[in-house]
Amino acid sequence: QIQRSNQQFVYVDHVRLYYDALHKRNITVDVICSDADISKYKLVITPTMFVLKEETAAKLREYVKSGGALITTFRIGVKDQYSRIVDEPLPGKLREIFGVKVEEYHSPWIEEVNRIKLKTGDPTESAVKFWIDVLKPETAEVIAEYSYGFAPGKPAITRNSFGAGTAIYVGTAPDKDFMAGFIKDICDKIGVKPGPDSAAQVEIASRRKGDDEYLFVLNHNDYQVEVESVRSGQELLTGKALSAPVKLEPFGVAIVKR
Repeated sequence: QIQRSNQQFVYVDHVRLYYDALHKRNITVDVICSDADISKYKLVITPTMFVLKEETAAKLREYVKSGGALITTFRIGVKDQYSRIVDEPLPGKLREIFGVKVEEYHSPWIEEVNRIKLKTGDPTESAVKFWIDVLKPETAEVIAEYSYGFAPGKPAITRNSFGAGTAIYVGTAPDKDFMAGFIKDICDKIGVKPGPDSAAQVEIASRRKGDDEYLFVLNHNDYQVEVESVRSGQELLTGKALSAPVKLEPFGVAIVKR
């Protein structure tokens, strides 16, 4: 938050935009440091990684080249680990991976209206805020473009094939509904499967041991809920076998073996 670039920008909220889209589909998310091993993940997201170390850039390159899917957002790689501005067009050392360069950028004022739309022909638009990267594809294809405001008709989101993997650059901050559909489409394409369906604010996490699956079902609501997708197995906290949808009291928890 030392260099926010825009008075509306809150980094944690920006991260939550992506986290919530995955959480809504009951896809487990690991929050890891830049030094962690990422080779085991099908999808890696690096939201606004303003400071980018040489080693991290090399690791992300190898990850995508080897078949991984990488999503990044505006203002990545602006500085190196010594806080020096990189002397090359953004996204700097990741330019080849994403197949795009930032041609121009803009920090919208608080009441400014900007929107984007998908290139698929879907007429749905999303308001965007915080930041606008105007992108120039080099090898990447355009997924979404700005439809109103600072840069109408210019690329906003791109996707690039690099090696055996895919690198997606998101040059702005869409709304939650857009992001939910966007993340769903990406996960479907790369084979990241959602967890069981659940009601709003009901979390289901799956773990396996041998042939057994364990579902941890958490109700974050202050009212009772029934979870239709969990209706068989043994509820370990009570020891009872399930023959109907599991019921959770307000802020209740169930652990189901099946």
